[in-house]
Amino acid sequence: MKTNKKELGKEQNTKIESEKTENNKSIETDEKNSTTIEGKKPSLDDLSPKSKKFAKIYNAVRFIVIIAAGVALIYASYSLTESYLNYKDDEKKYASLNDMFIQDTKGNTGSDSSAGLNGNKALNNSEVSDSNSTANSTNSNTSNTGSSTTSSNSSSSDTLNYSADSKKWVWNYDAMLKYNDEAKGYIKLDGTRIQYPIFEHSDNKYYLKHGADKIYNGAGAIFIDYRTAGLEGDMCILYGHNMLDGSMFKEIMNFRDKDFCKKHPTFDIYIGRKHYIYYVFSVFSGKDVDEKIYQYGFENKSDFQSWIDRVYSKSTYKFDTRKPTTDDKIIMCSTCVDDYGNRQLVCMYRGEEVVD
Repeated sequence: MKTNKKELGKEQNTKIESEKTENNKSIETDEKNSTTIEGKKPSLDDLSPKSKKFAKIYNAVRFIVIIAAGVALIYASYSLTESYLNYKDDEKKYASLNDMFIQDTKGNTGSDSSAGLNGNKALNNSEVSDSNSTANSTNSNTSNTGSSTTSSNSSSSDTLNYSADSKKWVWNYDAMLKYNDEAKGYIKLDGTRIQYPIFEHSDNKYYLKHGADKIYNGAGAIFIDYRTAGLEGDMCILYGHNMLDGSMFKEIMNFRDKDFCKKHPTFDIYIGRKHYIYYVFSVFSGKDVDEKIYQYGFENKSDFQSWIDRVYSKSTYKFDTRKPTTDDKIIMCSTCVDDYGNRQLVCMYRGEEVVD
């Protein structure tokens, strides 16, 4: 029994020593492999089958991401280039259209589209104050050099004569109708890029994506909401895009600025063959879903008066002009502020007719 125990002990010791030797060899092999991998760039052959599969998937995904990023960059560059070219094309078309109304002193069409862009209109010294201040009830008079006006709103004016200018801007409704048979008039805001014909279509979406020539164009055109009674109705809504290049109704956004309001208290609106001065009485921001603002008709005078009271009270500033009544013709210009339904609005009422 003693001999057997000794032999058993020897066998166990031998087994333990053998296991230690194997472990040491394994460690040496791992260290050697580790050194080999660290000493060179690892390849798929150095990885386990599971790691190889993961590496292949990772490389495939990375390749797809790189390709997708490249495609996105190319598309973005194309879109920006296309937008820029559309802007320039649109600018040239409207400049050419405006040139159609430039006449020299002999009545011939001029070639300088920049001449007469500000018209021969009088300077208006109307003031605005903060909404907490009291508005004066007297309007400044606006007149055109070489033109006569009739007004019940004004009592004084400061007129600037352009005696050296041999050309002037003259509205020609018949020529505009030949260009586009859906033309209804023209809107001008002196000293700005708001100088565009006004159109009306049976679908409001049409002129969101079509220019004055009825050709597809992302800048669209200035148009009447067909649900209103039009420019001769009690209240007419005009829409125009807020374009990044400053065109269309972009400068309607400037009515958020008090100084801009002081310098631009009136619009020139041409309706058919007639020319009117419109007085701004309210500027504010609103939601396109606000049915109390975007009304397309009024049941009676009382309903119309309620709307006037509402938009008048919303104005960011109080203008040096009277509050309109239900006997007035009102235009509300609307443009997008963002993609969340916010809109900038400018409300104006019809003043004197200008005899050009």
